[in-house]
Amino acid sequence: MKKIIIALGLGVVLAAGTAWAGFDGPNIRVDHEPTSLNAVKGTVAADNAGHVYVAWEDERSGAGVYLNYSHDNGGTWQSSDTFLEIPGSSYLKGLKILTDQSGHVYVTWIYILNSAKYVAFGSSSDYGATWSTQTVNVGEPGWWVDDVDMDHDESGHVCLAASEGGSFPLNLYSNCSADYGATWMGTHVKINTNNPVGGQTQRSIQICMDDGGHVYSAWADGRDGVSGGWKYVYFNSSDDYGETWGQEQRIEPPSFAKHAGGPQIACDNGGNVHVIWHSFDGQSYQDYVYYNHSADYGVTWPSRQWFTTTGAYPQVQAASGGRVYVSWIDISNAPYHTIRFRRSTDGGNSFDSEVQINTSHDTEQDHYALKAAGNKVGALWENVEPWETIYAKYSEDGGVTWQAEDIDVSNGGYNSDFPDLAMSGGGEMYAVWQDNHTAGYNIYFKTGSPDGQADVSVFQDFEPGNGSDEYGWAYTGATAELSTEQVHGGTRAWKVSSGQMFAGTGLQSQTQRWDMDFRPDINDRLTFWVWSDPATPADNTVLLKLSDTGTFSTG
Repeated sequence: MKKIIIALGLGVVLAAGTAWAGFDGPNIRVDHEPTSLNAVKGTVAADNAGHVYVAWEDERSGAGVYLNYSHDNGGTWQSSDTFLEIPGSSYLKGLKILTDQSGHVYVTWIYILNSAKYVAFGSSSDYGATWSTQTVNVGEPGWWVDDVDMDHDESGHVCLAASEGGSFPLNLYSNCSADYGATWMGTHVKINTNNPVGGQTQRSIQICMDDGGHVYSAWADGRDGVSGGWKYVYFNSSDDYGETWGQEQRIEPPSFAKHAGGPQIACDNGGNVHVIWHSFDGQSYQDYVYYNHSADYGVTWPSRQWFTTTGAYPQVQAASGGRVYVSWIDISNAPYHTIRFRRSTDGGNSFDSEVQINTSHDTEQDHYALKAAGNKVGALWENVEPWETIYAKYSEDGGVTWQAEDIDVSNGGYNSDFPDLAMSGGGEMYAVWQDNHTAGYNIYFKTGSPDGQADVSVFQDFEPGNGSDEYGWAYTGATAELSTEQVHGGTRAWKVSSGQMFAGTGLQSQTQRWDMDFRPDINDRLTFWVWSDPATPADNTVLLKLSDTGTFSTG
C-alpha cells in the first residue's frame, strides 16, 4: 500500500487557539489548617490574568470562613490563610466567591449568631491582599435567612439575594452595592410582590447580573400548590441595578403535581436569560429537567422545553455568540450516574443531541461543576467508586467533541469530594476539592492550562484501505505512534503510545495528555494536539503515524 510522508511545514494548517495540556502538575494544598481539624467545601474564582482565589469552611475558630490566593495561575500560594471574621458567629452554609478583572474579590455566606441567621459579605479591592467583612441586611429583622446568592458586574455593582422566614421561607429580598461592596443600600428590597402564608415556601433563589444594570432572579415557588406541596419556577428582574423589581412571573405552564427545585440561571449582556431546573412529576414519577429562555431581558418567556425524564442537578452556562451549554446528572441507572450535556448555538431556541461527558458511570449526584468561556467548556466531578476521586474533561469546540479519556485530577486521591471549578477567559481550568488522606480534610488545588502552542490540523485525503500517513516535526527526544485502537467504544477517538522516554526526564510520553479525534464524516480530517512536558523546557520530537490495514470502524 502507498505510504505518504508529510512534513509539517507549508502543508500544515495551524488552527487558531491553544492546545490543552491537561492537569499535569502536582496537587497543591492551599489551606494551613492543623491536621487534627478540617477544612472543607472549597470554592474557587479566577480572573483572566492568573489571579486565583479559594475560600472554604474551616474548623479553626469554631466554624469560620478562610481564604488563600495565588497570583501565578495557582503555581504558588500565600504562606498563611486569611480569616474572614464575623466576631462571635459560626459559619452555616451558602459559601460563594467571585472576582472581577480589576482585583476586586467578593465572598458571601450565611452565619449563625445568637440563634439567628444572617448574610455575611467579605470584599477585597487589592487582589486578595487585604479584606473587610460585614453583615448585609437581606431580609426582615428577626427572621432567618435560608438561601443566599450573589453576582456582580465589572463596574463595581454587587447584588445579594436571599430567601428568609425560618423553616418556611416566605419572602425574597435583595440588597445591592454600587461601590464594589464597600457600602450597601439603606434597606433591602422585596423581590416577590405576593404575601405568602403558611407553607407557600419560596426557596433556592439564584441571580444573574449583566453589565447594563439588569439583575435577574429565579426561584422555586410554592404559591400555586399549597395542598400538595408542589412548587414551580418563578422569575423577576430589575433594570436599575437592583433598586426596584418588577412583577414576578411563572416561567413554566400550569401542570399537575410538579415539584420544581434547584433552578440555575445564566445571562449575557444582550438581554438573553436562561433558566434550567429539575422537576419531579407526581403523576408519572419521573424526574424532568426543564429549560426556558428569554431574549428580551426577561420580559417574555416563549416556551418551556424538557431535556430528559431521568435527570437531576442541572447546570447552565451562557457564552458569546448565542452559545448556551446545559448539563445534568442522569439517574436512570442509579446509583450509577453519568453527566449529560447539550449545546445551543442560537440562544437556546434549539439544542444539539445529548452527549455523555464522562466515561465512568458512578458520578456523585450533585458533586460536579460545568464552566465555559467562549467555545471552551470544562467539567469537573467526583467519582464514588472504587473510592472518591476527582475527574475532569475538556472541550475546545463548544462541547461537540471532548477529550477521549477522563482525567484523574486528584491522582487517585483518598476520599476526594466536593469539587469546584473556575475557568478563565483563555480556557484555563482551576479545580479545588477536599481530601482526607491526612488526619483531617484539607483543600487541594490543581491547574489545567493550555500550553500556548497552536492547535495543529492536518488535512489529507486519508481513506480506509489507503495505507499509512506519517506526521512528524523536529523536536528532539521522543517518538509516538498513533494506533487504530479506539479509546472507548462508539467514538472516533484514538490513543498515542510510546516506547521511549520523553525528553530525557524519565517520564513516559503518555503523560502528555494526547488527544486524537478522527472524523471521516468531516472532510476525512485528522485533528490532533501535541505539547511538551511542562517539567522541562527542552524541545521534543514527536512522530505520529496512522496506519490502516484495510478496515476502519467509524464507531
